[in-house]
Amino acid sequence: MKEEMNCINLEKMTTFKQNGTEAMSNEMSIELKNLPAARVECIEIGRKLATGNFGDVHEGVASSLPVIGDRETKITVKKLHPNHTAQEKMNFLKEAILMNNFDHPSIVKLLGVCLNTIPELLITEYMDCGDLLTFLRSSVPTDSTASEVSLRDLLSIIIDVNRGAAYLEMNKHVHRNIAAKNCLISKQSNNLITKLGDFGFAKGAYSNDMEVVCGVNSPLLRHLSPETLTNGQFTPKSDVWSFGVLLYETLSLGQIPYDKLENRQVAEHVKSGGIPSKPPYCPDQIHKIMLECWRAAAESRPSFSVLLEQFESLRENSEFQDDKPFPSYFGFYDNEAFGTSQAYF
Repeated sequence: MKEEMNCINLEKMTTFKQNGTEAMSNEMSIELKNLPAARVECIEIGRKLATGNFGDVHEGVASSLPVIGDRETKITVKKLHPNHTAQEKMNFLKEAILMNNFDHPSIVKLLGVCLNTIPELLITEYMDCGDLLTFLRSSVPTDSTASEVSLRDLLSIIIDVNRGAAYLEMNKHVHRNIAAKNCLISKQSNNLITKLGDFGFAKGAYSNDMEVVCGVNSPLLRHLSPETLTNGQFTPKSDVWSFGVLLYETLSLGQIPYDKLENRQVAEHVKSGGIPSKPPYCPDQIHKIMLECWRAAAESRPSFSVLLEQFESLRENSEFQDDKPFPSYFGFYDNEAFGTSQAYF
């Protein structure tokens, strides 16, 4: 198996004790000291947004942060759940270290940590539209309302995520869980901004147990490449495969990949050469790129830098600058793709 790549070698930051738990190395201790320490009294935690890999995720407000200074800022707060194991805390710390070493406008930014509190907190920038998957599904047209996004919007989302993935690729980092639910989106001056986040499954930041990562109940399963499902191999090219599935999610406005198959069937389907279907209304040019991402031979898939060039080129075409609702309708349609009848005039 080829060696996986990572810009921060978290596996070398820990050693395993006889009982199988990880012990912190000097290198990891140094990385922890470099984390931006926030004062807990400056953090006000608000409503719960979701449950993450290590605990609940809340919105909040910070009156002061080391990265931003003394000004009120909306934030997202990840809380390490109170009954965590030693290994879960180690994974939580590793995610913070990874995020602290990334600096790119298309990567969710770490703003601070509170590690001497109960619960421990990981503080990131707030994205007001939430996760991309929920945003896409909320944009699906209904009988009485058009879609809330245009093809131009969707291409902008794709390019933002592609830029973040290309940055990780350039820094020799394998994300391992590129999916719409792991991207965050916000609206700034009527422009949509999308960022890649959730590094809880990053190499070295999560258990290498194949059943956890690739098993039938894994949250990653429907985005995994055939080589990952076969032998657990994660590489930049397996991230490209997952990005192709994210393209499917984006152009289908949040449909489930392989929606007619159970999880166990998905794994066998992909290992035997199966790929997601073409989303209804998906432009042929984008579907062609999806197929490139899903090439069976990992080495024949394009790099993220090449994909970015392709999408930037598409954006120059007038048809991809369309700001009408996507998908657009004229008259009555029985829209099976979104499970509803449409009426637009």
